[in-house]
Parts: sequence; structure tokens; C-alpha cells
Amino acid sequence: MINRKLVCCLLLGLPIYLCACWQGKESGSAKKKGEPSVLSAVSDTSTSIHHGDALIPDFNLNEFLEVYNYQVQYIDSGYINQDNFKDKVLVLQANRDEGKYLPRSAIILLGKKNGFSIFSESKTIMPAEYNGDGYKQFDTETVKIEEGKVSFDLYAVGPNGHIYFDYAWKDGRMTLHELTGYFMGAGSHSSFTYLATTEGKGTVKEILIHTMDEDMPSENATWPIQLKSATSFEHFDYNECLQEIVQQSSLED
Repeated sequence: MINRKLVCCLLLGLPIYLCACWQGKESGSAKKKGEPSVLSAVSDTSTSIHHGDALIPDFNLNEFLEVYNYQVQYIDSGYINQDNFKDKVLVLQANRDEGKYLPRSAIILLGKKNGFSIFSESKTIMPAEYNGDGYKQFDTETVKIEEGKVSFDLYAVGPNGHIYFDYAWKDGRMTLHELTGYFMGAGSHSSFTYLATTEGKGTVKEILIHTMDEDMPSENATWPIQLKSATSFEHFDYNECLQEIVQQSSLED
């Protein structure tokens, strides 16, 4: 039967395994330079940055993709910051052979009267598409803007589980609203849902379903939590937050 220790081990061990696989692919060759940041790249060339906030006007996406060799993997439009202009979320992947093994960039573009401005970029929020053995980490990935939130839905049949998280506009920032991890094991299924109340603070609901029993009984637990892991859009890593949450599980085997 799966339990919190097993889930925690899976979460803790996965980054180490992926890192080892990727380092193995690079052995015997020079290491690649870090991927360029969209914000820093545009800041270096723009002469009309709004100093004091994150808005960079007149961003030319096609030019950036060509110069820095990125491709758009996901894109969606909708209303984020509660004005009358449609906004966009994009996920960019390095357009090279090793790009699928690197974390991807997620970018928020805010609509304005004459186009879009970059509002925020994260190079941690979207994991690498493939592991070091050349297999996709998730079978399906969905990135959307709906009901005023930017959502990321990652699903795998295997140990990576079903990961969902979304960000909402609050006080001029993108703030984490929900993080859910659902994991299936031989004897039970476990889910952890974090709902934020303030920055980094909220409640966790844990559900453990015993699938070996015919009637599949479930256990539930809810507790408050103050996350130490980063929850800002720019630095969020769902794996780090889930590790922290799982370690505080109160359900016994």
C-alpha cells in the first residue's frame, strides 16, 4: 500500500534521478550555457522600460524567438488582471536537441491598447518535458487562462502523478491559489490539496484511499501550513512545495 513515506520518497528522489540522467548525457562534452531570460534579454535591448515595475512595453515575441532560438510550446489567452484587454500565458522551450531536457520558461503577457507587455517570467514553474532517458515526464500538459486564473495541469500515469496548480491576480501580482498532487500506488491513492489564504500560507487537505479493500475506505486530514518554499510565480517549484506538504502528513499507515 502506498503511504506518505513512499510518496515523499518519490518526490524527493525524482529530481536527483533526473539530474543524474541529464549529467550523464553531458559527460565528455562542454556544459551548455544557461538559457536566456526573456526579461533580461529584452531589458538589455529596450530603451523604454517602465522602471519601478515589471512591465516592459512593446515586446516583439517573434523577434525574441528567432534571436534566442526558442519555440512556443503552449499559448492561451484570457483575462488575468481584470481590465478590458486580453492577456496571454506562454510556455517557451529551447529550440535545440537538448531543449526538451531543460526546464521551460513560462511568461505572462498583459494586454494593453496597442499590444502586450511582459509582466512576469518563471524558469522554474514548468519542468523539463523529457527525463534523461528520453521519456516524457507527463503524458498530457495543459496551460490555460480561465476564470481569471492561469492554470497548469500535468498528468502522468506513472509515479509523477497528477499535478495541478493555478495562479490568480491579487494586489497587482500573480499569487498561488491552489496546488494539488494526486498519486496512485499499488495499495492506495493519495492526494494533497493546498489552498492559499495569504502569500505562502493556507490549508492542506489530504485524502488517502485504500484501494485494496473492496469498499475502498478513505481517510481525510486537514491542517494549516506556512510554506517555506517559494510560492511566487517567478520562483515556484511544485515539487519543492509538495515535498514540504507531504512531510507534514498526519495520516498513519
